[in-house]
Amino acid sequence: MLPSKSYLEKETKLSRPTIDKHLKEFASNPHYLDYTNQMKFMFHKVVSRLLASALQGDVKASRLLFEMTGQFNKDQGVATYIKNQNNYLQINKTILTEEFLKKLPLEKILQIEELINSNKIEK
Repeated sequence: MLPSKSYLEKETKLSRPTIDKHLKEFASNPHYLDYTNQMKFMFHKVVSRLLASALQGDVKASRLLFEMTGQFNKDQGVATYIKNQNNYLQINKTILTEEFLKKLPLEKILQIEELINSNKIEK
């Protein structure tokens, strides 16, 4: 793993732009590209073996596979998905939904916009 840019800056006494330049050159180096391609190939091999172990009943392999694919979160358990989303604006006890606003005549919507725009807090 590469050290942080701050660490490199401190240890080498080089400026951050110089470090960025060298890191970009490093990333386009053919040897580095070969290495990253090998790692990509190995990644697929490792995931295949992990899947094979999971299918044979290895619980740890299953859990790791689920975490890697985003199906399982260490902190929350199995991932949940939002099936619907309700957007509305609530001011005290008044709730303005999209459906409500669609039913309003244009003149009322313009009045609401004018009210909101005239009371914006200036920075």
